[in-house]
Amino acid sequence: MPTTSENAIVLKSIGKSFRILGDKRARMLDALGLRLPNRSLQEFWALRDVDLVIPRGQRIGFIGRNGAGKTTLLKIISGLLRPSTGTVNVSGRVHALLELGTGFHPEFSGRQNVLSALSYLGVTGREAESLCEYIVDFAELDQFIDRPFRTYSAGMQARLTFSVATSIKPEIMIVDEILGAGDAYFTGKAVARMKQLTSGGCTLLFVSHDMSAVQMMCERAVWIDRGGVREDGDTLTVGKLYAAAIRQQEELRLRSQALALRNDDTGAELGGDKDPEPLVIGRLVIAGDQPPQRAHAVHELALRYNGQDLERVKIGGARDDDRSERFFLIQQDGYTNWSRPRGSSRVRSRAFEDRKGRYRHAPFAFRAPIGLANWNEFELEVAHSADSREAVSVEIFAKDAYRTLGQLAGGEGQRSDRFALPRELFEEWRVRQERAVAGAADAGAEAPPTHGGLDVLKNVVEGDAYGSGEAVITALKVTGNAAAFNAENQHVFTIGEPFSVAIEWRAFAPIDDVAFVVAIYTEDGRCATQTLSRAQDLEKGPGRVLADFGPLRLGEGKYVISVGMFRGLRESDTHGEQPIAVLDRRHVLKVMKPPGVRIDLGQFSHPVTWQTVKAAVES
Repeated sequence: MPTTSENAIVLKSIGKSFRILGDKRARMLDALGLRLPNRSLQEFWALRDVDLVIPRGQRIGFIGRNGAGKTTLLKIISGLLRPSTGTVNVSGRVHALLELGTGFHPEFSGRQNVLSALSYLGVTGREAESLCEYIVDFAELDQFIDRPFRTYSAGMQARLTFSVATSIKPEIMIVDEILGAGDAYFTGKAVARMKQLTSGGCTLLFVSHDMSAVQMMCERAVWIDRGGVREDGDTLTVGKLYAAAIRQQEELRLRSQALALRNDDTGAELGGDKDPEPLVIGRLVIAGDQPPQRAHAVHELALRYNGQDLERVKIGGARDDDRSERFFLIQQDGYTNWSRPRGSSRVRSRAFEDRKGRYRHAPFAFRAPIGLANWNEFELEVAHSADSREAVSVEIFAKDAYRTLGQLAGGEGQRSDRFALPRELFEEWRVRQERAVAGAADAGAEAPPTHGGLDVLKNVVEGDAYGSGEAVITALKVTGNAAAFNAENQHVFTIGEPFSVAIEWRAFAPIDDVAFVVAIYTEDGRCATQTLSRAQDLEKGPGRVLADFGPLRLGEGKYVISVGMFRGLRESDTHGEQPIAVLDRRHVLKVMKPPGVRIDLGQFSHPVTWQTVKAAVES
């Protein structure tokens, strides 16, 4: 029966928790229905405080790292999981493609599985036979359709699963990464099929780690991070923020790996992996290591560098104690003095209070970004509503002892305090760096970079810049005048108008074999055109280069421009593996048709010379 609601899905304060039992004894007691000691039971909140409204017919992409909570959220929407908190209102029939082969029997043939699935959807008899042939034709599995499903490759399973799910027009369709198993040819068919469905009013929820696929398919993107919605907006804006965050984390990880460091004993105790970034332990504590007499609410903890967040955790939110994250609190009933999460979806917190914890404090930890060399630019931020009637100290463990950073400021309402990290901690990091550099030199390897370029991570954190740090791009000029380096940036051009891109940079040391790149992308993430310069050696200091395109040949539409400097990049390479400095999708460009032109000129305005040629005279 058709639905009339303008919203297909409405989620309010959705949360999902899972119980984690500590040992076999606890699992046995739980199976028998007996009460468990608090220290044997942990709650893992995969989602918390998720609010979403999805209008009917919208194409929405969900992005986020593995384990962020995307699949859990989609399972709640599809009815496979019940939320622990909040309400779910879904208006319409849902088809969910969450896993390869879901609902298909491995011993049945492909045809038998198709007919079985259609029967479940209420299609039988001649209609099912006819629809089955359409499905087989779309999946292009003619010679395999009567073989057992278990013999199919992952790509073949994806083809058949998708073809069945889209054979009957769903009102809400959920696709979670399964198309990644298919080949590029079928993925193109699937994208066209999903666009056809959504043009007819179907609501699409699409999960992918491929941002270009999200941009191509969806008009809206939701970034799920640590079990909550971090960003929600148009695909280009959200995609840029997500890509910048991933680059930042990868940059920190690679800088530490370059130092060839090992994890310390503290990390091993806390379940750390072999990540070379050592764990730094901090805590909130009362003088004399006494239990608190008041309740001190803490809302957020953040590690900052050069005035920008490296990592921020919302205390009381989902996964605030997830030890796989860069920053997390350490919560264990019976041992620490963090309370359970409190407050509403808008103002979450945990309290540092007397929970009879053995260690009397409220600890937290973060992975040290020791690949960054500007020691004076690190600080710890604590957003809190601490009770001013009791002094709460913030401490960091360094050189075998806790070092006091300061005290939380008293006052009314929520406030934030920032503390510089102690000199003793940086001395530990510096020793690790020097040891790694010396080890690399002894082995005849290239030492990890320690030049001033390390201090430009601020550019990375700002959202759309990344690179090795050997140089920075200081200016990008897009103009209609190739000679005007000082001209104002221009965003609107007409087809055929002069078009040039100027790049200004500063190198912190001589750099050899550098190629400059200008790439222009369409709104859906596809590369419209890309050009690179011949490689050249750069001297230390400032410089500039100009890409003169001549008359602009791009068709009508909106575009975004990226520029970069790469070491060793050639046209024979598939992509730049050694970025020195990149400004990703920094400049927005709008191309319009010339005045008076109404006919569609296409995606590219190719120069054409027309000639009138007389026909050959018949003899």
